Amino acid sequence: MKNLVFFTLLSFGLLTSFTPSALAEDKHDHKHDHSEHDQDKHKSSKSGHDDHGPAHGGQFFEDAKHHGIEMVLKDQEILFYMTVDGKPLDMTGAKFKAIIQTEAGTKIHNLISEGSTLKAKLETALSKGSKVVVTGKDSHGDVLQARFVKD
Repeated sequence: MKNLVFFTLLSFGLLTSFTPSALAEDKHDHKHDHSEHDQDKHKSSKSGHDDHGPAHGGQFFEDAKHHGIEMVLKDQEILFYMTVDGKPLDMTGAKFKAIIQTEAGTKIHNLISEGSTLKAKLETALSKGSKVVVTGKDSHGDVLQARFVKD
């Protein structure tokens, strides 16, 4: 019982106190110089803009090391598209969880990796205001975390 209470408090703490801006508080200036990149490869084929952003219509977060996490909800499935410097990040061997807080309570889903995508099936579609924290280590041992709130 003590473990359940501790885990519930830990999950609640992650969901209520963790924000993407907390990760970015290292004084990282995202207005970095892209001139060293191959501009033709770094452009999006649709918009002509940098690929540092959502490519699948979801909510996007990028940390100070340019790891991108895009959350996409499709009915009863949650997907996280993982990138680094705007390119797909191979998630083979990665261990990630999604902690989801809804009006019905908090649930933890182990995410399955397929290429650069992490995903899980949900019991029901998420309602507006649901909070999602994705956390884990990639295959290089880098810890990645992001917090989202469903629009």
